Amino acid sequence: MILKKQCLFDVIINLYIDGARVDKGLQKRQEIVFSEILLRLFSSLFLCLFLTISANAERTDLAPYSFKVFFDTARLVKIDFQIDVEDWNKLRLQHRSLVKTLRTDIPPSEQKKPFSYFPANMVIDGTDVGKVAIRKKGFVGSLDQDRPSFKIQIDKYDQRKMFAGVDTLTLNNSKQDSSRIHQLIGYQLFRGAGLPASHCNLALVSLNGKSLGIYSNVESARQAHVPQDVLECPRHVV
Repeated sequence: MILKKQCLFDVIINLYIDGARVDKGLQKRQEIVFSEILLRLFSSLFLCLFLTISANAERTDLAPYSFKVFFDTARLVKIDFQIDVEDWNKLRLQHRSLVKTLRTDIPPSEQKKPFSYFPANMVIDGTDVGKVAIRKKGFVGSLDQDRPSFKIQIDKYDQRKMFAGVDTLTLNNSKQDSSRIHQLIGYQLFRGAGLPASHCNLALVSLNGKSLGIYSNVESARQAHVPQDVLECPRHVV
């Protein structure tokens, strides 16, 4: 009887030891897997940081002045475009269908974009920015065939290129405002009240040597983009 108890005791002890070995082995494998996950995570973060720093370091700002000077409301920016006549006629005649735009059965993301980009050469305040991409913009009220609003991608053909810290320009024709200053005043009111708003001033725009008049030069707000002053504003964001 004592022998049987001793054998049973030995069996229990051996099972406990084997279980402990299994637990230790499992724990060790879990530690190895966790270490590999951490290593990959830190490697990915380091790579993203390195690529971001490298991309910013390689970018070329063509402006002879700063972002704040470019959007200074006390000055009039001069912007000149040179574009192929055939491309210009295609650009200015493109239009947006109000019926198609207001359709609720097709998500906006799946609707065909009404405006196409065309290559052009741009000069800002005497500085040759080189080849850029330009398209017509607007919803309904601002659409115009002779004096359209514009969206310009400075880095479309060279991702290293920017001007005064921006790679996209928005030029609004203010067609429904004969004074051409309502938009400027509106943005200034928001900014003066401490609310986040794009910078805005006025620009004299010409195309192929012909003056198109005064436009609103508005800091472009895009996805994953916050206007410059929002990052610097110490007050709360509404």
